[in-house]
Amino acid sequence: LVQDARRHGVEVRPVDVRYSEEDCSLETEQFIVPAIPGATLNSLETPVPPSLAGRSPGPMFNRHRPISGSPPFNKGGLSDSSPLEKGELERDFSILRLGLRMVKGLSKAGVGALLEARREAPFEDIQDLVTRAGLDKKDLESLAAADALQGLAGHRHLTWWQIGGAERPLPIFPTPHFFEPEPMLRKPEEGDEISADYASLGLTLRRHPVALLRKRLNALGIRRATELWELRSGTVARAAGLTISRQRPGSAQVIFITLEDESGHVNVIVRPSIAEAQRGPLLQSRLLMVSGIVQQESNVLHLIAGKLADLSAWLGSLSIHSRDFH
Repeated sequence: LVQDARRHGVEVRPVDVRYSEEDCSLETEQFIVPAIPGATLNSLETPVPPSLAGRSPGPMFNRHRPISGSPPFNKGGLSDSSPLEKGELERDFSILRLGLRMVKGLSKAGVGALLEARREAPFEDIQDLVTRAGLDKKDLESLAAADALQGLAGHRHLTWWQIGGAERPLPIFPTPHFFEPEPMLRKPEEGDEISADYASLGLTLRRHPVALLRKRLNALGIRRATELWELRSGTVARAAGLTISRQRPGSAQVIFITLEDESGHVNVIVRPSIAEAQRGPLLQSRLLMVSGIVQQESNVLHLIAGKLADLSAWLGSLSIHSRDFH
């Protein structure tokens, strides 16, 4: 769902102890646009902040209103052609922030303690978080594994270093603070970051894992999901992706597999004879390659499987769990 939302232009931000609530939530990024005398909403070119450059917001992200207590345009009688003589404009973009509940291993009590401490004051650093929230070692390690402490400590390697040196609150005296120079720890490689994201959150906001393998896949003639739409029905093609679901409806004799790559999804149909003959890759692959025939009709595309190949070894330690036969 997160990958699909991002492909449709929704900005998704990671779990962060400074901002995340227990559940996923919406955030608003606001920026000020000076009004130009004689301009209208139609003629005004609203600049986009650097973090949103290149993204065209959809209707739910695109609304204008005056600030400083003025009524909204739709209540104040202004239209897209109304003159904007005074004040300034504010443009809001709603952004999805992932919630703390997505962090594997983080206790509900830990989430509550963290949020309560943060309501009193923002966290200054890892030691401040440990002192005021009183999180135990398991909760701290869960947050570090999920990269949810990056805003306080830096990349994952620095985070692990800092939580290892954090002092637990003392019963009488205040927790001592010591200045230590930052160690020269190298940032994790991209593949390691992605594997850690999947292990601790079940997803990543970094590049899709299949994108890292694209050169190897291209060498085998394997097409992206979006490229299959360019082919006519009856064309033989190869596709590969993470196996995210396997289904066999009670009324059907076939098995439906959904593969995901960096461009989208591929719906695969596996007939009984293929399923029986190639049971291993069908049921065990985390990364599955399918050679088959494209079937495209009425804006629906399937790949009718002829041969299956298990490429899971290419993923290394990446942990992927599919939803099977639900």
